[in-house]
Amino acid sequence: RSLSRSNNVVANLLDGAGEAMAELMDQREMLKGTQRKVLDMLTTLGVSKSTIRIIERRNVVDNAIVWGGMGFVTLCLYLLWRWVR
Repeated sequence: RSLSRSNNVVANLLDGAGEAMAELMDQREMLKGTQRKVLDMLTTLGVSKSTIRIIERRNVVDNAIVWGGMGFVTLCLYLLWRWVR
């Protein structure tokens, strides 16, 4: 009885995670399209290619910071879990 309830809870969590992942993937595609439009608009407005490259490089650095931060938090949570356990 408890095992079946646990299985139901895990199944619901997995369903929710799958839905969240699908929504995030849709948002990513929408943002990529928006980024292309903004870059085209900046080019039309006369913003130099070097300025656009600086902006794109900044996006790469920001992405690396986000992934590094997520890895660090994951490591801290794992170490905390090991310490408590």
